[in-house]
Amino acid sequence: FKPEMKEKWKSILEDEIIPDRYNAKSEYPVRYPQLESKMYSWFVAKERQNAVLTDNIIHTKAKAVAQELGFDDFKASAKWVSRFKKRNGINVRVMHGEAGSTDKIMVSIAHTVLPTLLKDTRLCNIYNCDETGVFFRAFNKRSLCTAIRKGLKDAK
Repeated sequence: FKPEMKEKWKSILEDEIIPDRYNAKSEYPVRYPQLESKMYSWFVAKERQNAVLTDNIIHTKAKAVAQELGFDDFKASAKWVSRFKKRNGINVRVMHGEAGSTDKIMVSIAHTVLPTLLKDTRLCNIYNCDETGVFFRAFNKRSLCTAIRKGLKDAK
């Protein structure tokens, strides 16, 4: 292009492009920024608690938060959930490993409290927790996350 043509096209394009939209992090604009902010804060808090999160959970929570904020026209559609996840870098991930299986604080409490609780119990009435492995199979190993999370011990 000639320099004058380049300038002409540059000025036309600058007039056509909305600055906020052009510099946006994602291709989808946010229609309810307050809702988006509250939902992301809630999501991060739940993720820190190692909660298993799904699209249905996000959908239900978004409807509740929208009602709380007075957004009566908000529907929390599957498309909104999908775009919310895309805007915030949320993906479905498999939680690997056994590192998330044990709560170290609870273990230290149990070491001090259990002997006093079980002092009058006969040994034949005390069972190993591994004998309840059926409950491990019920745990969902996939969750929505912003980063890799620790998993739980697999059932054998």
